[in-house]
Amino acid sequence: MLETLRKHHYILMLFTAIVVCVAFVFFGDTGSMNGNNPDAKPFATVDGQDYYHNELVQIDSQRGLVMRLLDPANQMAQFTDPLAFYVNTLGGNPMMRRPAIVQRYGRSGRDDIDFDFCMNVATIRAEAKKLGVEVDRADLGKFVQTVGGFQTNGQFDPAKYEAFLAGGALGDRANTERRLYTTLRDIMLFQRMNKLIGGTLAPSP
Repeated sequence: MLETLRKHHYILMLFTAIVVCVAFVFFGDTGSMNGNNPDAKPFATVDGQDYYHNELVQIDSQRGLVMRLLDPANQMAQFTDPLAFYVNTLGGNPMMRRPAIVQRYGRSGRDDIDFDFCMNVATIRAEAKKLGVEVDRADLGKFVQTVGGFQTNGQFDPAKYEAFLAGGALGDRANTERRLYTTLRDIMLFQRMNKLIGGTLAPSP
């Protein structure tokens, strides 16, 4: 018996390695199976719509994206730009001395996201859908030309727009374009809902 094991120990070692690898593939991700994966269950629900952690992270990333879209030559843009107003209204306390858009992004509240901002955006999406408030591609095409970061001397600059899409800051061009227009759509929904109800939208308590 021992002689047989000595002769075939390489084969046995290979067999053991295969068994271990197969077991790891099927059973190794115990975190997901035990519910430790943050995306395994909804993180929040707004009007019946479940939002998972990764979806809230995507919404929260709009704050940093808006910062990139402001006109760098306008030092007051963080206070006066319509895009900054969107972030500051939904994610920050308007009574604070510094707007939310320039606060340091750190771990606070739930996980590492601005939960109030995410829930306010999700609520606006839900209410806009109920009220039939929509934003189409043509609307977005006009709106993107008003973005401060895409302008030169007050006029839309296609070169800046193209440089932003091709810059790679938000991934490849397709992902950057998707995230850009998702953010602009949410901003336009906010503006239209704000106008519809008479400018009374305010941050959640």
